[in-house]
Amino acid sequence: VNDVVFALSDGDNTDQNDANARLLASSFRAEHPRGHAVVYALDATTGKTLFSSGSAIPGFSHFSGISVANGTVFAITWDNTVYAFSAK
Repeated sequence: VNDVVFALSDGDNTDQNDANARLLASSFRAEHPRGHAVVYALDATTGKTLFSSGSAIPGFSHFSGISVANGTVFAITWDNTVYAFSAK
């Protein structure tokens, strides 16, 4: 959108196995995220960060992305909360 690239850092726990190579349950991964989701707006030419949602999104995102419509960037977290940020 207008030479801006939007990106999502999801904060998800991507571990599939524990230290003993046992498969981790989805519930464990949901209860132990790596962090929280962050939406970024980047200059498409330079890569410079123009905007970061910082800690505005306390939850993590899993198998989700971002959408842009009518000047708004949307992100959805694991608990189905929708966050909206102005793309302008």
